[in-house]
Amino acid sequence: MRVATFAQGVGVFAGIVLGAGCSSDSGSSGAALTAADFARADQPAPAQPAAPSPAAASPANPALAASLPTAPLRPPTAADITGPVEASGGILDVTGTVGAPTTTSAPTGPAPLAVSRPALVDAKVGDINGKPLYANAFLAPMADRLRAEAKLKKIENWRADAKKSIDEEVQRVVERELLRAEAMAAFTPEQKQGFFAFMQSVQQKVQSQNLGSREAASQRLEETEGKSLDEYMKQREQDELVTFQLNEKIKRRVTVSKRDVEVFYQQYYDMFNPPPKATYRLVLIPKANQADIDEFTAALAAGKPFAELAASKINTYKRDVGGLEEREIKGDRATAKLFAAPDINKQAQTMQVGQTAGPFALGDSSAWLNLESIEKKTKTLYESQVAIENILRNQRERQIKDKYIAQLKARASMTSTGDMSRRLLEIAEERYYLGR
Repeated sequence: MRVATFAQGVGVFAGIVLGAGCSSDSGSSGAALTAADFARADQPAPAQPAAPSPAAASPANPALAASLPTAPLRPPTAADITGPVEASGGILDVTGTVGAPTTTSAPTGPAPLAVSRPALVDAKVGDINGKPLYANAFLAPMADRLRAEAKLKKIENWRADAKKSIDEEVQRVVERELLRAEAMAAFTPEQKQGFFAFMQSVQQKVQSQNLGSREAASQRLEETEGKSLDEYMKQREQDELVTFQLNEKIKRRVTVSKRDVEVFYQQYYDMFNPPPKATYRLVLIPKANQADIDEFTAALAAGKPFAELAASKINTYKRDVGGLEEREIKGDRATAKLFAAPDINKQAQTMQVGQTAGPFALGDSSAWLNLESIEKKTKTLYESQVAIENILRNQRERQIKDKYIAQLKARASMTSTGDMSRRLLEIAEERYYLGR
C-alpha cells in the first residue's frame, strides 16, 4: 500500500479547489480568473471598518466597554515590530545582592522584620588545583558526631576536638586530590583508555549484582554506604588512581634487606622478648574475723579456686579484681623484689605456679598468696622477621610519601590548608554548636 507524502497531499487538495472555482452556470470555460473578476464594477470598495463603540460592543458590560479603544484600529508599522533581543530587555540583565531590602520611596510604617536569623547554605572554602572544596560535602561525614559532641562538651573542648578532626581530614583530602591529579596527568592515552574501560567494567559489575538495573544498584548503595551509584563510582575512581600513584611513586621504591631486619631485632630485643610477667592473687582477712578465716581455710582445703575466694566478701584486699597483683620479673626471680613484706616476697620468689602460701602475719590481718601464672613471651628472629619487615616498610613508605606530597604541594595551585581548616571550623561551630 502506497502512502502519500505530506507534499503530495497538499497538491491534490489545491487541484480540487481550483477545479471547483473554474466552473460556471453556462458551462463555458475561458481564460484564467483573477480577483478582479469577482468584484462588481458599479460598487465601491468597502471602507475600513471602524472600531465598535463601547456601548455597541457590550451594553450589558460597562467594565468591558470602558476598556475597548475608541479610536479606529490601524495596521502595525515598522516602529511597532521588535525582535527577541529587544523583547528580552530588562529580564536577563538583573543582579542580586545579599542584604536588607531597599525601597525607592520613604517608608510609611515600621521596617520589616526578618523571619529568622541568616543561615549559610553552602560555601566554597578553597581550591585544590582548580577543584573547589565546599563546606557541605566536607562536613557531611562528621556532622552527626560534631552535633552529638556539642551537647556533651564545653565550647573550648568541642572546638579543640573539632579542629583536630578537620585538620586531619583537610590534609587527607588535599593528599588524595594531589595524588589523583598527578596520576591522571601521568597517564598515556593508552593508559587512560584502559583505565576508563576498567571503570566501566566495575560499574557494569555493580549493576549486574542488582539484576542489571542502575536504579536498583543506586538504591542499594544508598542503603549500605549512603552514596548514589554516581557518587560511589566517583569515589572508586579516586581510590584506584590514588592507589596506582602510591604504588608507582612510593611502594616500588621501598626495599627492606635481611640485614635491616637483623639490626632492628637486636636494637629492639626487649620488644620481642619482654620480661616474664607473674600473676599473683592476695587475700587479707582481719585476725579479729576468725569465722571468716575458718570459712576461707575450709573452702581452700575443699579445692575451691583461689581466684573465686579472693573475689568474695571475706577478702578485704582488692576484692573487685580478686586480689590481683601482676609483677614483671626482670632478671632472676629468686632475687627480685616483688612485694614489700619480707615474708610474702620470699615466698613469691620461689613458689610454683598454682601454689598457695600462707597464712602470713601482715599487721592486724592474716595473708595468703597464690601464684596463678608466669607468662613469658619470647620471639626468635625467625618468628619476628615478617613483623619487622612490615614495620620498616611502613616507616620508609611514610617518609617517602611525606617528601613526595610536600613536592606536590609546592608546585600545586591551592588554598592554604590552614585557611581552609580555619574557615571550615568557623562554619562547623556556627552550624553544630551555636546552631544546635
